[in-house]
Amino acid sequence: MPAREFLVRVALATGILACACDKNPLSPDIRPQPCPSCPPRAFTLVDYPYDISPNESLVVYGHLATPRLPSGVYVIGLAPGSQPRYLMPYVHPAYFDPWGLRFSPDGKRLVYVRGGYYDLAVFDLESMQERRVTFTNGNAQEGDWDPSGRYFVYDRPDLSYGAPDTSAGIFIVDTETLSDRPLLHDGRPTYGGHARWSPDSTRIAFWYGSPSHLYSVRVDGTEYRDLMPSSRNSADSQEWTRADERVFYESYGQTSFNVHETRVIDPVSAQSSRWASDLRLFVNPISRDGSHYVYTYPDAAGYGVICIQETRDATGATRRQITSEGQSSIP
Repeated sequence: MPAREFLVRVALATGILACACDKNPLSPDIRPQPCPSCPPRAFTLVDYPYDISPNESLVVYGHLATPRLPSGVYVIGLAPGSQPRYLMPYVHPAYFDPWGLRFSPDGKRLVYVRGGYYDLAVFDLESMQERRVTFTNGNAQEGDWDPSGRYFVYDRPDLSYGAPDTSAGIFIVDTETLSDRPLLHDGRPTYGGHARWSPDSTRIAFWYGSPSHLYSVRVDGTEYRDLMPSSRNSADSQEWTRADERVFYESYGQTSFNVHETRVIDPVSAQSSRWASDLRLFVNPISRDGSHYVYTYPDAAGYGVICIQETRDATGATRRQITSEGQSSIP
């Protein structure tokens, strides 16, 4: 697991994860905003979400051992009264491994980075069988399915000494044939992280650089573009919206990653605007249409469980608890 993601999980568990609503010195172009998913107090981490299925019927999440359930990866329906279904164990619970789980477009499969060899595997929710789809000797990071559900885009972050430049960067794997190719632009490797496929299947968005900016490139390698060339802020955790093909992302102040806000950008015009509340996209999955997100929040007993909420809700009025521990509920 990337060091940043691991540290975020630890901070989330201890209740010390900072938000834009905290009293930190702010960059002039990053302002405080409501953060309804920010926990009001420290809590015991029990559940944390990975992804919402494209039809918004399921959430896949990690669970740390409790008297009621063993630790591992589970899936649960979003309908009230749904019960969790156990999928697989952790390779190493302390490192939240496997990680980066992502539903396929039909919601019937999951892809993730499997520890031990740090490559991508696909898990079939019906057969409960796993199939490895990349063979990089531990050089695969999480990514995203194409709309057809056949191809997967992901990042190889490490470049071995003496290896060609094209052995690292963003790659596209055919999950049926296992053909694996680098995503090149002008014959050069495309470096970046958190790759996300556009709903029309033509483009891929990713973050790259220092400060990290949002980029996009067509699948054929043309139209490589920095979407925020004049910005001095950093960006990551981007997600396309299915309805209008805008991109949600997290924007950070120039001097601190503890100061952030959620923004939305039009990848054609590159016009961006501040979202109504801070969604904390670096830990909170958002639905494909951008209408809801899920996050960990303490229940009445102080256990961190999973809740769902509308993204436009800046107060938490639409918050609804999905998982539970000890049958307690959100106060």
